[in-house]
Amino acid sequence: MPWNEGDHRRKFMRAHGTATDFRGTVKDELVLWGEWEPQSRVVETYRDSKPDHPRFLQDPFWEPVTPPRWVQNTDPFVFGDEFHYTGCQQDRMIGGRRRPTQLRHLSRGSVILFGSCRHDRFVLDTCFVVADHVDHGPANRDSALDGVISETYRNVVIEPWYFKPPLAYQSFRLYSGATPDAPVDGMFSFAPCALRSERPSGFARPVIELPEAITDNHKQSFRLNPQGSVADAARLWRAVAEQVLRTGLVLGTRFELPPRGA
Repeated sequence: MPWNEGDHRRKFMRAHGTATDFRGTVKDELVLWGEWEPQSRVVETYRDSKPDHPRFLQDPFWEPVTPPRWVQNTDPFVFGDEFHYTGCQQDRMIGGRRRPTQLRHLSRGSVILFGSCRHDRFVLDTCFVVADHVDHGPANRDSALDGVISETYRNVVIEPWYFKPPLAYQSFRLYSGATPDAPVDGMFSFAPCALRSERPSGFARPVIELPEAITDNHKQSFRLNPQGSVADAARLWRAVAEQVLRTGLVLGTRFELPPRGA
């Protein structure tokens, strides 16, 4: 499949990685739903796909876009030693000017649930826990991000993001996700996943029900849920993780970077 030049999409992919169910950790070939806008290779077609299950299994990879042109960026990004999120919905047009949203000012310990609305239910593909951040903009993007991001991330996220230069006054925040080795109040970022050997025909993204925090039919936007403390956020995070585990999935915490070239 070529690099996506349309609206954001989710893919069902395989990747070697690390996952946990709180009782133990496994390193193996995993399958997951996630955003990956660069190229990918279809390695399996599910002929009798169930509703909301994948139709294809894909291997993600990337090659530079030739000739250079705008292509879709991958946000959030779950590959590598830590998850990253930057840019998406961090500003809006208000009063004739692009102005930052609250997503531009998240604090350590904030939890972001990335997902979709399917049949008026929220389905999860990424649970992101904010650990650290770096601000960047048109004037300093290279210097600010040098040594913080991988070559892969720079090519598949930052370069597409800045292909159509933002206005000079705009800036964005690159968030790095918490990991099991460096959690925030016990929380870490994860993507629901499974061992490929255990889900040979894939799986549907897990439905998450948190009436106090999630609007099931909220589409193409975000909802803020201020919490009194990081401990309060951790309580909701644990509820999300437990709902994922009850579906028989595990929490993927690290996925190898897709290679350059198929």
